[in-house]
Amino acid sequence: MQSSIPILESHEWDLSAAVDEITALFDDPAVDAADARLDAFDVEVCGIEPVDEPADDPQDGNASPYCQASFALNNEPDDGIPFGDPAGVEEYYDDLLASLASLHAVVPEELKPHLDVLGETFSTFCVILEQCEFDFTAAGPDLDAYQADVEAEFDAAADVLDAHDENVCGIVF
Repeated sequence: MQSSIPILESHEWDLSAAVDEITALFDDPAVDAADARLDAFDVEVCGIEPVDEPADDPQDGNASPYCQASFALNNEPDDGIPFGDPAGVEEYYDDLLASLASLHAVVPEELKPHLDVLGETFSTFCVILEQCEFDFTAAGPDLDAYQADVEAEFDAAADVLDAHDENVCGIVF
């Protein structure tokens, strides 16, 4: 099988422009045969049964609005938090909160409490940061204390959302 690197280079590393050509690399009988051998090995040697494709594929256009929105959010480019740039930190968290708000509009009822935990946590982070003019160094002790208080609840809520996204929406992290 051909490497995808020359394809990406020919499109100046623009994945969205190269996606069709890269996808075509996997539409190869040799790849299908290799996948079948790997599946057989997993069953025979490891005792791992193949996983069915999720019912909701956010890339096929037929997924629920939540799966589509979560897929889009999880696939947005993210350069991380610009720690040394207070205006950039404020913009980063404003964008994050706006994304969570748009996700909240389509989240299934059973997931709303978990998404609320994430939203409340990030909102409180913003309040703490705002009090320190979005300077992480100045806000550090308060953020650390708050994170210690909410970490278990936040992680549990994130785990529920991640499991739903993976098992129902087919989003792999």
